[in-house]
Amino acid sequence: MNRPLKMALIGLAVCLAPAAQAQFLGMADGPMELGHVADELIIGFDHVPSDKSVAMIAGMAEVVGWKETRHPMWAKHDPASPHPLSMVRVAKLAEGADPVELAQRVSQLPGVRYAEPNGHTILAFVPNDPRYNEQYGPKIAKFEGAWDITMGTRDVVIAVADTGISWTHEDLQGVYWANAGDPCCNGIDDDGNGFVDDYRGWDFMANDNNPQDGHSHGTHVAGTVAAGLHNAKGVAGMANVTIMPLQVFNSGGGGTWEAIAYAIYYAVDNGAHALNYSGGGGGGAQILADACKYADQNGMPVLAAAGNWGSQSPFYPAYYPEAIAIGATNASDNRPSWSNYGNWIDVVAPGEDIISCNYANNSGYIYMSGTSMATPHVSGLVALMYSHNPNLTGAEVRQLLRNNADDLGTPGFDINYGYGRINAARTLQNTPSPCYADCNGDTIINTLDVLCYLNLYNANDPKADCNGDTVINTLDVLCFLNLYNAGCN
Repeated sequence: MNRPLKMALIGLAVCLAPAAQAQFLGMADGPMELGHVADELIIGFDHVPSDKSVAMIAGMAEVVGWKETRHPMWAKHDPASPHPLSMVRVAKLAEGADPVELAQRVSQLPGVRYAEPNGHTILAFVPNDPRYNEQYGPKIAKFEGAWDITMGTRDVVIAVADTGISWTHEDLQGVYWANAGDPCCNGIDDDGNGFVDDYRGWDFMANDNNPQDGHSHGTHVAGTVAAGLHNAKGVAGMANVTIMPLQVFNSGGGGTWEAIAYAIYYAVDNGAHALNYSGGGGGGAQILADACKYADQNGMPVLAAAGNWGSQSPFYPAYYPEAIAIGATNASDNRPSWSNYGNWIDVVAPGEDIISCNYANNSGYIYMSGTSMATPHVSGLVALMYSHNPNLTGAEVRQLLRNNADDLGTPGFDINYGYGRINAARTLQNTPSPCYADCNGDTIINTLDVLCYLNLYNANDPKADCNGDTVINTLDVLCFLNLYNAGCN
């Protein structure tokens, strides 16, 4: 008899810019418009386009070719549906072509769902000096209490979509994701995911398999999430988990909507539990909105920085309802003047004067400030939540973060702090434990779970130690059957 799990359904910009940064970018207030790639047009179709539809656009005088689109054949959440990126093409345009004007014309063609220039995105941070000699973030956000419950597990994968990551930093050894389905390096797409030799992630700017940091932002963000915890080196990351390196900004901090959208699809399709994106811009893009919806449909939270312009204006992708929007606080639990705010903020986290890993020195550390630095604190907490219960849904993650945050400012939800500053200990304490009888993790208790458990038992797998006595024997079988018969009530 099937027994649905009775778990309560409880319902991510380097943003570190003080006023000086906003002035540097020419943005006193409002969304940051960064222009677009001069010779590219993103085209989304209602269905997988026919050769005739593609040829009709290719025949336009402004179109001189197409960029390669990489993706698996089928959508992860529905194996019968074509992958959303199979309905997207990126046209290369002739010199002097106007992408905005062309987008208006192409969008009117039969079968075209949208056409838009490939907009630029950038990092939104400035390294902050003087340096401080302590990490206040984990203390003020109560990570010490959360670590009493779990310090994380390497089975949990957090995608960091950023400037890349340093492979050699002392505090990031052993934290990198390895694609077992496509080991290095035979020039073949062994796992059929659309990427050749992506054994350690992908660089969506250079279109290669080496997401090496040349900026430091990505290394700093990754360090906040997952630098070695209690390893007697450097700083303490929020969780001992695995980082999937995805590069969506170049060494100058510039990126595109296309790059981050592709990175989101990649993270979902390749098994990441959540994605940290500390960047963005104004205006948004349909290709990015669709990617966030795809992540939501497949249960992968997109944790996004709210931006550093001291504005209520939308900052994407954080503004999309499918993303979790994160603002910043300081050591006094106040919102810095540069942190964006508004009725679209979910939660806030420490983001001012945050010390983490420096890509330029294998044993170096630097201070940075911004909502970019706040976001990985939340990603680290989400990593702990998935370490405690890998069966959480994206909706549960969002609601647990909101419900267990420390209320700041005006009582209840407010535009400065959203639902409050994250409280890691309370969030972990209220994260439901997984149902052990749901052996295969499909949230349905049935005979398939018995078969799953027996396979673990026969393989002497440590996961078969139901009663926790470190010895796998018939007492564990009885333990499992008792839980199975109880239906996880």
